Amino acid sequence: MHYWSNTIMKSLIIRKSSDQIISKEAEEFNKLISKIEKLKEKNILKNNELENCLDYFSKKGIRIIKENSSKRFEFALLLFKLFDSNIVSSGNDKDVIAELLLYQLNQIESYYDIYIPPDYEAFEKEVRTHPAFVLDKEDVETAAFLIRDELEEMGIDLDIDFEGWIKNGGTIEDLQQKIKDAIPESDRKQFYESQEKSRNRQPKKSTKKVKETQLVEKNLNDLYRQLARVFHPDLETDELKRGAKEELMKELNSAYESKNIYAMLQMEIQWFAESHDRLEKLPEEKLGAFVLSLKEQVKILNAEFKEIPNHPKYNILHKATFPYYCDSIPTFYTTMNGLELDSKDLMKTIASLGDGTNRKIVKQFLKEIKMVSRMMPFGY
Repeated sequence: MHYWSNTIMKSLIIRKSSDQIISKEAEEFNKLISKIEKLKEKNILKNNELENCLDYFSKKGIRIIKENSSKRFEFALLLFKLFDSNIVSSGNDKDVIAELLLYQLNQIESYYDIYIPPDYEAFEKEVRTHPAFVLDKEDVETAAFLIRDELEEMGIDLDIDFEGWIKNGGTIEDLQQKIKDAIPESDRKQFYESQEKSRNRQPKKSTKKVKETQLVEKNLNDLYRQLARVFHPDLETDELKRGAKEELMKELNSAYESKNIYAMLQMEIQWFAESHDRLEKLPEEKLGAFVLSLKEQVKILNAEFKEIPNHPKYNILHKATFPYYCDSIPTFYTTMNGLELDSKDLMKTIASLGDGTNRKIVKQFLKEIKMVSRMMPFGY
């Protein structure tokens, strides 16, 4: 918390009397200050919204996911039983059951980092190794070449004989292990670092840009030195004020290091009554330098806003709503509500199927599933 955060914040907007004309630089300065103030409020609001999501998730969301995964597991067990029984005999019906069963497994595994029902892993292994669920050669070949194409797009050239691997009956799991073995962790790190450097490589600055940068640095340094002379605790003779000055100096150093001209001007105007008059009397060159700094601050705040949802503490929200959650708060709550409704629908379906031995009920169930699948992919 800022040392001065409990005081009433003064606006940095430059105001002139009715008979004065505001310069172009002052107008741009005012627009940028207004934009920064709105962006700061927007960032605070986004953080608060995500904190509320975290609170909701800890109190209710985890329970919703556990209940949904447990019901899907119960449903998957029943579907597997139906698949292996003589109740479902036609190939088409078995395909429908198999597709629906695999969908349940995929949904359960999407919450693997949050909750997995007891005994699920043994059941999942039983299903995946069942002859009817093992990928045939054609499916494996398609998956293998998709992986190869994806690696080539990433710029990774692996010395793997895909054709030979397929002929020898390789599995996708084998291929994934080969890929992992072929790219040591150190090489992967080096590859991603080189990619990052390539993306961040900046073009050579023009002479005008260099002069602008020098002007910004000079004004930033001048303002820092001016404030440091007042806030530095070593220059404070009053012991009672020294602690406060230490906090102020920390804030000033932080603002200076991040080139946050807005925060530095805010500190100045908070602590010096004559500062607002000084802003109004600044020469156009100095005001122009502040404008350049404020433009950079706007870019930083916009980038910070986009990165807020990617903070590690919000990872659980991404996992809870994968693959839909990005930075959409409504989507988070919609997903949670959707999972609750899914659980209720699953309970009704499981109850209606009973032990899965009633042919008439199973036939009606398959009829409804086929009707739904014609309208949309499985979302049961």
